[in-house]
Order: sequence, then C-alpha cells, then structure tokens
Amino acid sequence: MNVRLKALTIVLGAILLPCVSASQTTGSIRGIAYDTEGRPLEGVEIVVRGIERTVTTNSFGAYRFLDVPAGEQQLTARRPGYRADQRTVVISAGHVALVDFRLQSAPQQLDSVSVTVGLPPPLLLGYVHDTFGRPLEHVEILLQGVNRTVLTSATGAFRFDSLEVKQYQLTARLPGYVAAHSLVPVRAAPPTEVALRLQGFAQDLGTIEVDADRRGIYGVVGTKDLKPVPNAKVQVYGGGTSQRTDSAGRFAFPDLKPGDYLLDAEMKGMTGRSLNVELPRNGRREVVITLAPVNPSVRRVVGEKWIKHDLGLALAFSSSVGRMNRSYLARFTGMQLCDIGQVRNRAGGTEAMVVVDGHKILKPWSLCAFSADELALVSVSGPSPWCTVQGVRVFVPPGLRCVYVWTR
Repeated sequence: MNVRLKALTIVLGAILLPCVSASQTTGSIRGIAYDTEGRPLEGVEIVVRGIERTVTTNSFGAYRFLDVPAGEQQLTARRPGYRADQRTVVISAGHVALVDFRLQSAPQQLDSVSVTVGLPPPLLLGYVHDTFGRPLEHVEILLQGVNRTVLTSATGAFRFDSLEVKQYQLTARLPGYVAAHSLVPVRAAPPTEVALRLQGFAQDLGTIEVDADRRGIYGVVGTKDLKPVPNAKVQVYGGGTSQRTDSAGRFAFPDLKPGDYLLDAEMKGMTGRSLNVELPRNGRREVVITLAPVNPSVRRVVGEKWIKHDLGLALAFSSSVGRMNRSYLARFTGMQLCDIGQVRNRAGGTEAMVVVDGHKILKPWSLCAFSADELALVSVSGPSPWCTVQGVRVFVPPGLRCVYVWTR
C-alpha cells in the first residue's frame, strides 16, 4: 500500500507542475499501470494507436505522453505475462487526461518469444507510401547514429536489424517528394513497425521568357491529370492579394514586387500543397499549382490558414537576416543544413528546436536530417527563450535556437 501511495503522490505532483503546451491543438496523457492487487507495474508498454507512439512505465508504474493530438485516442497497455488492457480517451487541447490501467495476470498466454533464451537484436520494420496510399519504391531511409541507409522495396517496405532499444531520428526522402521526419522508439520485441507518408512537391515551372510584357507571378491551377480548375481562389501570402481563376484555370498578379511569396489555391472538395515562389528581379515567374480531391484519411492541420498568414507577414515585413530562400539554398545542392556555415553558426551548433511548415515541432533535432534540396525557406531566430508556433509561444530549451523550415 505504501508503494501505491508513493506512486500516486509522484504522478499527482507531476500533473500539478506548470507546463507550456507545445500547441493549442494537443494535450497530454498521464497514468499508472497496476496489477489486480493494486501494485504498480514496471515495464508495461503503453501504445497510442493511430499516431503509433509508445512509452514504458517506470518503477512506480507511471507513464506520460506529451503533445498528443486533441480528439479521441485509443490506448493499449501490455506486458508479457499479463492480459492486454485497452482504453479510449478524449484528449482536450491544453489539458491532461488521466488514464490508469489494471492488468490481469495471464501466465498461460506467454508465447515462445517471451521464454526464448537470447532474444535477437531489436528490429525496425516500415512502409512508405504517397498521399494516395500507393507504395513508394527506392525511398532512402536514414536513422541517425546508424552508419547505413536502406532503400524501400517495390512494396514500399524497409527494415533495419541489429538496433539498440532506444529512440531514433528517422528520415525518409525521395526526389520529387517532401522528406518525412519521425521519432521512432525501438523496442526489444516484437519488431517495431512504422508507416510513413510522403507528399509530392508542388511544381514550379521557373521563368518563362515567351512573353516579355508579362510581369509578376502568373500561371494555372489544375488537377494532376492536367485539367484546369476554374473559379479556384489563389491567395498570395506576403503580397496581401488574391483572385479567382478564369475558365481556363489561369491567374495573374502583375503588380507584385521582387521577393519571396507563398501561393495557395483553394477549391471546395479539393486540396493542394502551398508553393513558395521567389519573384526575381526581372519580375516574371510562371507556376502551376496542382489540386487533388480531398483525401478523408489525411488530417488537415488545425490553424493552417493562420500559419500561412504568419509566414506571409514575415516575408513582407521581417528582416531577411538569418533567412534563406530557395535560390540561396540552391548554392548548397546536395548538402545538409548542418553543413551550411551560415545556418550552423547562427543556430549555435548542429541541433536546434525545428518548426516544420509552421506547425510540426521537432525538439531537439539534428539539422543534418534536412537537405537543402528539400527546403524552400529557412529562417533561424536570434537568441530567445521562445519559438512562435501557430501564434503560440513555445519554450526553447537552454542552449538551443529556433529554426523554422518550410518544405518545397
């Protein structure tokens, strides 16, 4: 009973400590795993289904998850020798959900793996597909700290064996697609599995010289099979203007000044990726923005319009010190961010608190996980204890800088 009271006191103390939420769209989960006698259980694996995050209870049976997306989540608690216990919990943004588990002993259900002497080294299995669920072949998979890379098969599958039981930084990249980054906690057994989704680049056709009289940014909004999309709303963040496409899907913004802009197209029932465009000094840039039917299985980012709005203000009004656009990054083709002296020196090292596309926070994260080829914009903040994410200030650990990256 004293052990149980001690464990409960520790967990309640942790819950009452003030914390800074990583986002207004996430919450936390805390709790304790007990056996049927009320004794805390150490080494219980707690899994959040859907986002596939895993933690293990400590010697007091306690666990916690931070930055869990708001909404209904499915949790599973399991440990060899016990029956798995499942719970459903609704996460409220900025709040802590308390979820305890009570596991019933089931020694008769131990399988051969749990009693085998000398378990094989941990194994990581994964699958990579595009936003339409199609497997992607020849995707390069990197694990930080592992001196080898693997390529996905024709079915999008990959595997790493002989790993350690720890958390790895994983990067998946393929020419023509935005690289995916994920933290993967690898367990001893059974094999750890992870699924990744890569999104294709928006298409920038570069400067077109066939019409010397055209100025500004102009182009077409179309589908992936090259059909024009009329009446789509095209918004220029950083330029403070928008317009609807004509019957041929065309648009034009002739009065924009040279600089960096973010273009976004909207149409009911369709979605597409925003396009970072640098308008050169000669004042002409033609682009194609591609839209596709909304995929109901892909969750939209909460506050996405505000993220783009904030970036537009930064492009229009903030200083360019510490900011690199696509043409500047083109000087470092084939290089990682940590190899670029300006980034490394301003960030104070090769690790930083990285904010990807204005909403995904990676902390702390190696700048070597990002290639200059996959980025459209990089901004390194000055010394500050805060990062701004979706209009919310997020605490930066001592010794780290905030690096904002926008993928192509």
